[in-house]
Amino acid sequence: MKVIHVIPMEVYERHKTNFQHHAHHLATGAVVSIGNINQHFQAALESEPGVLPLPFILSTESVGPEIAKHLAEHGVLESHKAFEAAAMVAKAHAGFAFSQF
Repeated sequence: MKVIHVIPMEVYERHKTNFQHHAHHLATGAVVSIGNINQHFQAALESEPGVLPLPFILSTESVGPEIAKHLAEHGVLESHKAFEAAAMVAKAHAGFAFSQF
């Protein structure tokens, strides 16, 4: 299953070769990324400052205020679930569409 992260640009540049993914640049200067990643590379990525993993795509947990702030340009609110946020970003980048899962 694919994972979604909001990643500061400088962290993204260091890790982007470690996984197969699609990325969309955000107005906040961060990148939202969706893709497959080895568990060791994922742990290294998530240990970096500023990296925000979205809840598992099928989770009923909401994305929360920090992720919503980064994805606000796509209409994402803190109460949205990860699958809802992905669907909203998919309007700007087809790699986030459910058909890609």
